[in-house]
Amino acid sequence: MPSKNEFDNLVKKVQEDIKKQNDQNVLAALPDSEIEKLLSKDLKKASELYTYRGMANNNLGLHDNAVHDLLLATKYNHKSSKAFNNLGNAYNYQSKFKQAITHYNRAIALCKTTKDTLELSKAYNNIAIAYDNLKQYKSALKNYNLAIKLNPHIPGFYNNRGVTHRNTGKLQDAITDYKKAIELYKVSVDYTNDGLPYSNLGVAYHTTGDLDNAIEAFTEALKIDPENSIFQEQLNIAKAEHGEKVELEQLQETSPVFIEKIVSHLLEQKAIDTRMAKNVRIYSARINNTLNQIRALIAYTEEKDVAHYTKLDVADIIAMNKDAKLRYSNEVFMNDPQEGKVFLNFINDTDIACAFESGKLGDDNNVYLGSFLPEENSDYLVMWRTYGKNKDNEEATGCSLVLSHDFFDKTISPLESSLVPNTKSATSPTTDNQVLYRVVYIDPFTNKLSPDPKQTDLVPTLDGLLHTLKSQLSDIVKLKTKKSHVLLNHSIDKIIYRYVSEVRYFFKSAEYQFERELRIVKYYLPEQDVVKVNPVNNPLPRTVYVESNKPVVPHLKKIILGPKVQHPKRWLSLEVQLKQQSYDVNIYQSECRFQ
Repeated sequence: MPSKNEFDNLVKKVQEDIKKQNDQNVLAALPDSEIEKLLSKDLKKASELYTYRGMANNNLGLHDNAVHDLLLATKYNHKSSKAFNNLGNAYNYQSKFKQAITHYNRAIALCKTTKDTLELSKAYNNIAIAYDNLKQYKSALKNYNLAIKLNPHIPGFYNNRGVTHRNTGKLQDAITDYKKAIELYKVSVDYTNDGLPYSNLGVAYHTTGDLDNAIEAFTEALKIDPENSIFQEQLNIAKAEHGEKVELEQLQETSPVFIEKIVSHLLEQKAIDTRMAKNVRIYSARINNTLNQIRALIAYTEEKDVAHYTKLDVADIIAMNKDAKLRYSNEVFMNDPQEGKVFLNFINDTDIACAFESGKLGDDNNVYLGSFLPEENSDYLVMWRTYGKNKDNEEATGCSLVLSHDFFDKTISPLESSLVPNTKSATSPTTDNQVLYRVVYIDPFTNKLSPDPKQTDLVPTLDGLLHTLKSQLSDIVKLKTKKSHVLLNHSIDKIIYRYVSEVRYFFKSAEYQFERELRIVKYYLPEQDVVKVNPVNNPLPRTVYVESNKPVVPHLKKIILGPKVQHPKRWLSLEVQLKQQSYDVNIYQSECRFQ
């Protein structure tokens, strides 16, 4: 066991390394053998070392390792507020927000007992981040305010509160907080500005339409972190919206690269002059920015399992193969004939609708949909009638697969905005996020948003964004005139079709609102290798589909057989196959009474 001086020196060195972000040094200094020396002598000291190692693992992105270390830290010292606080951070990084909140609350209670105001303020800040991720903005603001009241000189608290203000549409409050964070970073000895407050300030200015200040803020962010691709991307988008030309190689997948390709082609063909090129860039970038905000707003971030109704044949394939993936079918195979039309009805603009139809190619069916429901609808009579069918289309003879929320990605990105319809050089993206979104329902009689009772606070923001989008689509359509070059008019039609395609499948008639559907929506071109066709031995016409980016079995929680499945006990094979792969999945028949 190390002496007191040796232990104190070790802790001091580890603390300095964490402060300087020398996290690999921390791991090297704290191997298991070093900590295990203390386990039989001083559990509190062992807990402290596990805490520091957990913090280093968190900083390195090794969150599973961090959870392991910090659970041991809390086990050996159940009164360590720092251990509970950092354990909350590890769960927060894993998007397990409710688990994070549980541990933050434990840290807060301990800090109040020990009067540790610094750790208490950090715990309030951290729990606020978790609430913000869950879109519980009132709780987030309440805790940020408590953190700032306790420690008004920590710049990160203001930056984080600014994010919540931005998420609730209070952009001026967000700008004030970001500026305060920047001001405090300039005089702080303990905290270093990583450029994020400038980036966030730029986003806020960008959203208000103040492009000059947005460009200035993004430029300042890049001065601090010149290699940060996100900061560079934000600057490029703002410059494009400002009408400045941005080279294609500078644009990432989150930018409207296909717009720049269209503009370049129009200039080459002398169909437009530089003034019109600037207008196309500006109007397109504005639309892209609004679409990103809409996606972020309706993304499903809850830590709740979801259900997917399908045929029993699919369950059998999944049980037989631990690498099997879900299939997301092309939109032409969806049941609802109104799919994709509700959004245009809501926009209610003849010029936009005409441009959309003109921009659509005859064989342009490039949208793929995956349909899911909240777990509470995993055994729902109406769903068995509609979706839980077998290959012969008999009702209530399929199954419901209940999947863990971590089957889906959390990072929100455009569908595939960088792809140009009809290009022969399109390839599959190197990264393919598959984010789950809430379907937005529209009342067909009033043509207004029909709010989910659990999401009423989002309706005003979403309604405002949709009206902004309509105005922006209208602006770019107005660039078409009878005197315009035919190539320009056709290109604008393609732009309208491309952008509307990104969002129209997020909207359905309120007649289906009882489903509370959640969706994967992806856009792929036919020549991409991710697009697959059912093998020859399947019935004609063959289904066209893409696959989930993760295998199903590791995320499969239970399989519910439809109420009309014959001889349900004979489906024991599903359980056997899964257990032989070391997966314990609960399998049982529906409790619904089906007449």
